[in-house]
Amino acid sequence: MIWQPGEPRSLSRTQREDWNTRIARSTEMAKKFHPGWERALKRYTDIKFDKDRYEVNSLLDFRHVETKRAQLFYQTPEVQLVPIDPDHPDVPFDQVLPLRQKVLNHRLGTSGTNVKREIHATLFDAIATSGFMILKIGYESRVVTVTMQQPDLLGGDPQKVQVPVPVWERCFISRISPKRLLLPTEFHGGDFDSAAWLGIRGRMPLAEAKQQPGWTIPEAFEGVTVKDEVSFDHGMETDRETDPMLEYTEIWYHASLFDPEVVHPDLLRCLVLVDGVNTPVKHVDSPFQSLDEMGRLTDDSMIGSPIHIGTLRDLSDSAYVPSDLAVGEQLVNELNKFRTQQVRGRSRRQPMVVFDTNNLDQATIGKLENNQGPVGLPAGSLAAGVDKLMAVIGTGSEPRDNYTAQDYIERDWERALGVGANQIGSYNKSKRTATEARIVQTNADARYESERDRVREWYVGSVRKFDAVLQRVMSPLELIKILGQQGAALWNEWRTMPGRYVYSILPDSGVHTDAMQHRQQVLDEYNLL
Repeated sequence: MIWQPGEPRSLSRTQREDWNTRIARSTEMAKKFHPGWERALKRYTDIKFDKDRYEVNSLLDFRHVETKRAQLFYQTPEVQLVPIDPDHPDVPFDQVLPLRQKVLNHRLGTSGTNVKREIHATLFDAIATSGFMILKIGYESRVVTVTMQQPDLLGGDPQKVQVPVPVWERCFISRISPKRLLLPTEFHGGDFDSAAWLGIRGRMPLAEAKQQPGWTIPEAFEGVTVKDEVSFDHGMETDRETDPMLEYTEIWYHASLFDPEVVHPDLLRCLVLVDGVNTPVKHVDSPFQSLDEMGRLTDDSMIGSPIHIGTLRDLSDSAYVPSDLAVGEQLVNELNKFRTQQVRGRSRRQPMVVFDTNNLDQATIGKLENNQGPVGLPAGSLAAGVDKLMAVIGTGSEPRDNYTAQDYIERDWERALGVGANQIGSYNKSKRTATEARIVQTNADARYESERDRVREWYVGSVRKFDAVLQRVMSPLELIKILGQQGAALWNEWRTMPGRYVYSILPDSGVHTDAMQHRQQVLDEYNLL
């Protein structure tokens, strides 16, 4: 097979038109789900107050999202590597693995990509808006060309050569907005790496786009200033951009499905198309994959797409799954409606004070209307009886069925989404026995653990892809900063050695542990050892 990491590939006019058709169909399908995502986001963030038309937001969406997000991914867990072939004679696993794990966990932490921030952002998408958890994994750099002296091996004069030197580089894991995602219309399932292609739409300033490595943008291209359609606007009306922008579509596709010369089904190509440019600005073999002399993927190659997608649940024969807030939309609207009616009804049912305007002057009437006291009454009014001048008229009490309806709605929400008062850290209104509380908590933990396990698997998959990028681009200078001279030398020696690993998470390293639990765990470990 003709394959080289990062090698540019051609794209005929017919192939470009075919991709335009696929992108257009995918965009139209995705737009059908956007209104529901916008409504869910509005219920979470709606804080508008209109004193003339008071509407209540019960904050049921807000408390559900924030509680569940913290329980699914509390902190960045520690990643462990287990060799698939631990008895390989050429690899010193006992020396290499601690270094590998140290580098990987360091780059995932706050000193590197700060993956916790990105995971929390995309978990919000999965719970609140779209149902998708979407990350983009990759590498980018800025390179300058430097002239260097290269010695002649035959003893002649040194020759000047042009050498590309990266002056800035980073490996990243970034959250992708669900409105940017493009899926093939014929794809139905939850294994997104098996899709024929995955795409993301985006926009960036034209000046920044011209600095993207490998992008070929025509000099005459002036960009656009249209409204942003690939991100949530939160109901804010925005004007057109003042700076010229570039709108693009980035696609990662399985090359064997579109190129008969490629046989390996896991090989990917990257295609970047720009609105207003007839030719691709980038079309290359995946820079994160290599082939050995047998035509197989090398051990340091990325398996799967750099666009990493996951969901918390499955939907038969559909790639688009509903989020929690989409499932509970009807219940939340009913609860907000009942609460709004209660507030408006209470204001209408306030006791009314009526008075005789013939026997009270205007100043006294003004104080009564404003409920300002003390109020001076005409002489002799108290002796004759105030009830002859004014009276209080009752308007009834609050119907009990309103409160009962609210209890029903909240109970339906708890049963549907598995989040009750105890799970969010609140006291229940009714009394429960210790046995019943334990049974409820056990069932709730089982449901949460199932979703937490899906998040773990999705996260471990992203770490596996991120580690493949690290192996290929980690510079000796960065390794020395983390591992020291000897550790960096051992890393570089290991880099060419074979071997694949099973990626796992240290048990309970991502679960919340308070100070008392931590002390107890340390004491138990001490006693055991």
